[in-house]
Amino acid sequence: MNRSLMVALLTAGVLSLAACGGGGGGGSGGAIVAPPDTTPTAFAFTDQANVAPSTLVTSAAVTITGIDAASAISVSGGAYSVGCTASYVTTAANVNPGQQVCVRHTSAVTGSTTTDTTLTVGGVSDAFSSTTSATVPSDTTPNAFTFTDQINVAPSTPVTSAAVTITGIDAPSAISVSGGAYSIGCTTAYATTAATVSAGQQVCVRHTSAANSGTTTNTLLTVGGVSDTFTSTTAVPQADATPDQFLFADQTNVAPSTQVTSTAVTISGINVASPISVAGGEYSVGCNNYVATSGSVNPGQQVCVRHISAASSDTATDTTLTVGEVSDTFTSTTGSADTSIALQRAFPALSFADPVALQQVPGDASRWFVVEQAGVIRVFTNNDSVASSAVFVNITGLVGDGTGERGLFDIAFDPAFASNRHVYLSYTRSSPTLTSYVSRFTSTDGGLTLNPASEVVVLTLPQPYENHNGGHLTFGPDGFLYVGFGDGGAGNDPENRAQDTTNLWGTIIRINVSSLPYTIPADNPFAGNARCNAGTGAAACPEIFAWGLRNPWKFNFDSLTGELYAGDVGQGAWEEVDLIENGGNYGWRIREGAHCNIPAVGCSTAGLTDPIVEYSHSIGRSITGGYVYRGSAISGLAGSYVFGDFGSGRIFRLANGVPPLEELLETRILISSFAQDTAGELFVISYGDGAIQRIVPAPP
Repeated sequence: MNRSLMVALLTAGVLSLAACGGGGGGGSGGAIVAPPDTTPTAFAFTDQANVAPSTLVTSAAVTITGIDAASAISVSGGAYSVGCTASYVTTAANVNPGQQVCVRHTSAVTGSTTTDTTLTVGGVSDAFSSTTSATVPSDTTPNAFTFTDQINVAPSTPVTSAAVTITGIDAPSAISVSGGAYSIGCTTAYATTAATVSAGQQVCVRHTSAANSGTTTNTLLTVGGVSDTFTSTTAVPQADATPDQFLFADQTNVAPSTQVTSTAVTISGINVASPISVAGGEYSVGCNNYVATSGSVNPGQQVCVRHISAASSDTATDTTLTVGEVSDTFTSTTGSADTSIALQRAFPALSFADPVALQQVPGDASRWFVVEQAGVIRVFTNNDSVASSAVFVNITGLVGDGTGERGLFDIAFDPAFASNRHVYLSYTRSSPTLTSYVSRFTSTDGGLTLNPASEVVVLTLPQPYENHNGGHLTFGPDGFLYVGFGDGGAGNDPENRAQDTTNLWGTIIRINVSSLPYTIPADNPFAGNARCNAGTGAAACPEIFAWGLRNPWKFNFDSLTGELYAGDVGQGAWEEVDLIENGGNYGWRIREGAHCNIPAVGCSTAGLTDPIVEYSHSIGRSITGGYVYRGSAISGLAGSYVFGDFGSGRIFRLANGVPPLEELLETRILISSFAQDTAGELFVISYGDGAIQRIVPAPP
């Protein structure tokens, strides 16, 4: 067969190479073999429409046919997978006859946009197209976010989470919080109200940690329906019984042989009870009941110490308190023993008509108020150069006769005067019959004056005689009003009223006037009985605090200890100082001072309270009660009860409130009252010339 024919037959597929002769020109030949076929039959992908933007889109599978050998495969604009598994590639490779092939790509970001991926196998190609929807839905559901919880945080402290970033949304998404606050951008501006957050923004939450240790607090943040909770857990503290250093304020110029109490210190820096002990005195947790034995103190409690000051002057006494190995020493030093005094005219441009009381508003040193017996109270500035006084109130129309032992006796400012402007007055009305009144008046101009038309009567007591009306009143440290009444008058208490507790004569009463009508303090001796608001009752009067008094003229509380000292005017022989206690019977008319009176001898003293001290009419005739000195100008007087005598003009003291009686100064003043300013310094009111005298150290 010639070459031309063979080629033609081969081309036509009639002969195979095996039928043709092999090599050379005519040797024995073999069969003719056709080459492999790697060009597949055309394949076609099914395009996809209305796909979501920015989404991974995978074609349906196509099967590669029409080849009898592996064929080259490649892709453009995406990736392909031989076998349509999860393994997609972009590099060229081979595909075998009958295998399935898939392609995929990420759809367009915008709507109505086509994305193509072209697959080529053995020179045969087709493009897979995806077209995004014309309307692209917003995705406001973010990817999950997770807060990092915090442990061992301090109690009651603001705790802020680390930031989380909001991803997986293509439009603003709703954000809300529960159990705390959140901040978009993690700035200082935190909110609790719902709002929106955009993709890529950072969000923080915060809350206040629990007050107790080992306790969790949760804040739930929700963004587009996806939530996570931020949790903080307070630390469990280690027991700490070693407090912060505490410091007592030492005291100087204290009176000798006097009980001296420190100011309170607060125990801080511990979280458990700590042992407490004292050396050289006593201590009190809570500054109430004092002990010398060791104990324990809790965090935040206050502690005071006390001791008896030295007996000699200029001598220190120490008390050391130890709490959990931390200590401090409270020191008191006695002052000079000099108790010499003199009187110095105060407010020399002023004088008053029959003054019987001088008061300041508690805690307000700016003004003085002088009570004139006829029924006028005058007010003036607390300045020695003051030239005039003004009328605070005038109730002469109510008083009527303000002579002898009748008239306006005293003024007491309500403890809440700064806010309620209430003032209490004690006075007698002479018409229609002589009667003692305790009434409340109110200032309607901010405390400048007292409105006489504002009177509210608290109680009354008819007076059978013109003398022994008492009339002093004051508020105690317990906030209750104390009022003193004489025995009703005449001589030797002819009806024995001072020993009859079914009336208010010869008593010091205690009532609660925080609201009117007044109420009775629960620990009054006869609390529970019907009130004697008109002076008498069928049973013992519940208003009574103490009784058996003849005519208490001036009684006052020690501003440091709260003890109540009273001067009780005697009959014909003895004047007395009494320490007034709840339920005390001070003996009149059974006794005058500590001496039998009726009967003159052999009187029964059972149940009677002795006076602290008495003095005879050889040195004075009408006691005027005073004050315990708590000022600083005369250190030798510290802790002394200072009082005087209206008849003799003598001024006395009881050192530390106990005998013996010591005469400080003899004056020619009719001492109607003493006064104490807010600094603890003392004044004497002169009834005769209407002057005010200041007690000062005697000149050298």
